[in-house]
Amino acid sequence: GTGAANKLDDYEEGTWTPVAVNYTGTLSDVRGSYVKIGKKVFIDLYCSTSDDSSTTAVFSISGLPFASDPTSGAYSTFSIMSYNNPAGTAIAGCQVQPSSSSIRMLKKTSATSPTWADWQGQDVNLGEINVSFSYSVA
Repeated sequence: GTGAANKLDDYEEGTWTPVAVNYTGTLSDVRGSYVKIGKKVFIDLYCSTSDDSSTTAVFSISGLPFASDPTSGAYSTFSIMSYNNPAGTAIAGCQVQPSSSSIRMLKKTSATSPTWADWQGQDVNLGEINVSFSYSVA
């Protein structure tokens, strides 16, 4: 439309720096970009990963450009594309929890299981993580 009611008044684009948490391997060729339109942030992330066979703590990626909506139940969950799944994993995914600026990495050990589990640093194999998703901000 052409009216003032259709005017876009909150648009921003830029880059962000993904940082691996609880991971002793190396992220390389790291690229993060975003577009924010109103209360919705669209994220792109690409990185290559090396093998990490030692860390048993929960693996996540921090550094999102904006904290997510703090409303209880305001989760953004999405699947990972182009990833060498952790050993024994049928499906890989991730989630942004309320009031968070980190991506929680998730896995399923069976395609038919309803249960998701956190990745551990040792679950990250030699490969790549390549995701695009959106989440809400306050």
